[in-house]
Amino acid sequence: MNQYTEEEKLLLLKEYVESGKGPTVFAREKGVPYQTLYGWQSAYGFPDIKNITEMVKSKNIPDDVQSLQSELARLRKEKDAEIKRLKKELNEEKLKNLANETMINLAERRFHIQVRKKSGAK
Repeated sequence: MNQYTEEEKLLLLKEYVESGKGPTVFAREKGVPYQTLYGWQSAYGFPDIKNITEMVKSKNIPDDVQSLQSELARLRKEKDAEIKRLKKELNEEKLKNLANETMINLAERRFHIQVRKKSGAK
């Protein structure tokens, strides 16, 4: 089951309205179920060319699907880079935590220093 963003829905609706094709033909060509296309039309009030163009402009959506896909690919790359950076930071923090735990364990064993609080302490 495909999940379409609002931008993709509006662009496909715009293409459909501008194509002048029947809904079943257009839906089959784009690989979108007819019922889905009809649901989008219903949700946006069965827009005409003027209305759909205004909706696309008001949401700052690129004019065609290819531009939208390239924009989404760019955003996906940015998110992947951020995820990679955050995973690296998480691994570094895990190592720091392990080093701290080891240092506390050694201090408690070697020097008989209670660093951690006892659970029943007041």
